[in-house]
Amino acid sequence: MTQQRQREFTPSDQAFLAALLHRLPREMLRELHRVVRPDTVLRWQRDFLILRDLHG
Repeated sequence: MTQQRQREFTPSDQAFLAALLHRLPREMLRELHRVVRPDTVLRWQRDFLILRDLHG
């Protein structure tokens, strides 16, 4: 078994991916080949909204 290297995403990468993926149904996300889990995208979206509200 080979070990996969975990990818590092910047906050702007996270916000971009969250914006693209957060509206897709979980079933569709399961069918896609993805680099992050749906729960991760939802967490990024939540974090982005918190930061936006703090700084906006």
